[in-house]
Amino acid sequence: MRMLSVLLVAALTAALVQSCASDSGNYKRASSAAGAECRARFAQGAIASWTERAACINDKETQVAIEFGYPHMDLLRLAHERRLDLARRLDGHEISEEMAEREWRAFYKVTIWREERKRGDAHVWNSSLQQQISGGLATGAGLIPFLVFIP
Repeated sequence: MRMLSVLLVAALTAALVQSCASDSGNYKRASSAAGAECRARFAQGAIASWTERAACINDKETQVAIEFGYPHMDLLRLAHERRLDLARRLDGHEISEEMAEREWRAFYKVTIWREERKRGDAHVWNSSLQQQISGGLATGAGLIPFLVFIP
């Protein structure tokens, strides 16, 4: 039954990514959906480590960013480096999932959002993500596109 659920999530995710591809206003949603496949594979054991999961999500997010023309690839690379660092620390049992999520949220809010605001377009790229974070997403379902860390 669990395997069926994972496959269903993956299929729905693929459909969502495809439907979001034509609308640049849905960048964050498409990015999060792209990472959902990696999260589902991790949950079923097809991806064995947090580091592999983070690399998978980073690759998917990069594809979506290119497709949507995200203008700050330097910030995306910075976020991906942080996601990989947190994942390595999780694999090394240096931090808990909760600590990784807190560190990711703080990093993203202070570093990425702030820099996007300085560049004048944070409202375009992050408004939906800010609402999600303010709403308090759960570790496995939301912010940790890295871990959703939207690690």
